[in-house]
Amino acid sequence: VSLAVAAIPEGLPIVVTVTLALGVIRMSKKKAIVRKLPSVETLGCVNVLCVDKTGTLTKNEMTVTEVTTSSDNNYHMSGTGYFESGQLFLNNKVLTRCPEDLAVIAKIGYLCNNSQITDREMFGNPTDGALLALSQKLNIAVEDTARLEELPFTHERKWMGVKCVSKSTSDSGIYYVKGATENVIKVCSHILVDGALQP
Repeated sequence: VSLAVAAIPEGLPIVVTVTLALGVIRMSKKKAIVRKLPSVETLGCVNVLCVDKTGTLTKNEMTVTEVTTSSDNNYHMSGTGYFESGQLFLNNKVLTRCPEDLAVIAKIGYLCNNSQITDREMFGNPTDGALLALSQKLNIAVEDTARLEELPFTHERKWMGVKCVSKSTSDSGIYYVKGATENVIKVCSHILVDGALQP
């Protein structure tokens, strides 16, 4: 092969493509499908492959299954993927309505979000998609809320914030923030526990 490339350098792209295609054919016989040919070359250099069980690597899909609130409530949500159906559980009992502490978290997850779910397909960040799906499963209504400002996520700050205003009131707006817990706590003055604000 190297002799052919040395004699005719223009043939290098063809030789590389054919070699990668042969690798794909060999992998398909072992029931491994590869979408892009250069990934075969990358796979050839891999010694260890670490995977998770959430489906993030296989389907690029995440799902919120458990939420613990500041009121020490540990909620479980059934349903997988970006479907609007699922049941809410607290202490192994099905809840028919969304409690206030969980509704606040789901509302923040919905408002601090730039992803979209259309026809059960998510466009955007998988983490944001999981939060969006949670708010849809809980029927969180935010139609009367308009976004005024966005503070995008940065690796230094480690949180994203949006300033929103209610269309039905004349308030100046509320900032909603999501991100790394230790960084979000730094910008908070109060915490919501059992429906009451505490310093």
